[in-house]
Amino acid sequence: SGDSGPVPGVFVDHLVDCAKRFDFELESQVFGYLLNSYVRANRIECAIDCFTRTLELEMYPCVTYVNILLTELVRRNMIGEAQEVYGKRL
Repeated sequence: SGDSGPVPGVFVDHLVDCAKRFDFELESQVFGYLLNSYVRANRIECAIDCFTRTLELEMYPCVTYVNILLTELVRRNMIGEAQEVYGKRL
């Protein structure tokens, strides 16, 4: 609820650590769902942090979820952030 829970980068790291510990493959679709969840919960800064961390780990959310994030950034008139996200996704 609200802002409880770990910051997005830490949460992503925990997902990766858990996958390694239990020896299962973590698909990028999981990160797409997480990214979408942050957007739907109106936690846009968290969504940007999540997106950035997944790219650092070379896990790429599918285009659909990146577009959802970009669309929400444009709706909120966060054009600079949208350009930054768009540039990172390449």
